[in-house]
Amino acid sequence: MLCKFRYVIIIIIVVLGCLLGSSAHAWWDTTYWDEVRYYAPSWTPEGKICFIKEVKNNSKTENIPWPFFMLTFGTSANNFGEPEYYLCTMNINGSDKKEIAKMPKGFKPDLISWARNNSIIVLSGKIFEKGVEATSKMATLRADGTNFKYITSGTMADVSADGLKIVYVNHGIWISSADGNNQNNILTNGTHPLWSPNGEMIAFEQGSRIKEINGVYLFRLKDKQARKVSDKDFFNWESSGNYLWTFYGLIDLNGNVVKGYLQERNNKPIPTGPLAPDGSKIVSDFNRDDFYIGDVNDNKIYSINAFQEIKYGKNNKNQENKIWINNR
Repeated sequence: MLCKFRYVIIIIIVVLGCLLGSSAHAWWDTTYWDEVRYYAPSWTPEGKICFIKEVKNNSKTENIPWPFFMLTFGTSANNFGEPEYYLCTMNINGSDKKEIAKMPKGFKPDLISWARNNSIIVLSGKIFEKGVEATSKMATLRADGTNFKYITSGTMADVSADGLKIVYVNHGIWISSADGNNQNNILTNGTHPLWSPNGEMIAFEQGSRIKEINGVYLFRLKDKQARKVSDKDFFNWESSGNYLWTFYGLIDLNGNVVKGYLQERNNKPIPTGPLAPDGSKIVSDFNRDDFYIGDVNDNKIYSINAFQEIKYGKNNKNQENKIWINNR
């Protein structure tokens, strides 16, 4: 009799364990959150800031019961989802953020070039396969975010003001039509090429950010000649096309310094980065903790304070979690 009773107790324990295991989700405490990061700021023709938004869908599950002879052992598990990327715009003060286009899975853009006539956007980025970087790729889309197309391999792409041609780097500097066809290798080496506003010249650097910069050069398309104009690297054309912004400051096309390097009153350097269409401001994420605006006229730096946000969602206990905005 005692033996039979012992078997009944064992059966009850097993059944209860199965029931608890099958309904274990009711014991889980799972938190979901989206980790959001903004990077690669540039400008639209209207003077808004365009940028890339990275969203990671994450979750964490804690206190999962594992029934074993009615004993419960707490465990935890993290799940970090593959990031999604969006092309976005916002006002210069960080307000009115809008998603223009969601990137195809596996494509991580890292540079935006928006044609001044608003006809086309060119993105430089990388293709990832199973989380591993596979190749550098360029893509185009319309200003309204439609008609996304991969065009050719390459990086550091810059679109001409009329939206008809692209200059980019792919083991040398190349020019192609906006659809990636008619490719022409104009220089065997060089980096960071940028069209002049009138489309007649290309400014570029010799060297790299990792190795010592060998100076800024101008390549004139008409005679296909390149000449050195500065020993320092540059970051943009001045809006008229008659000057270049370099780490010496504003220089003319013969390398003469017209205006010294921009500095705030406390001698903190104005951030380097894309210049607004009207030439009045520079946008940068130079230390990666926020977007910064450098005003060319009053030599001041403004922080947008809109860099990263982490949004917490409901867990499976239907408890609403808070939203945390983190500006670091």
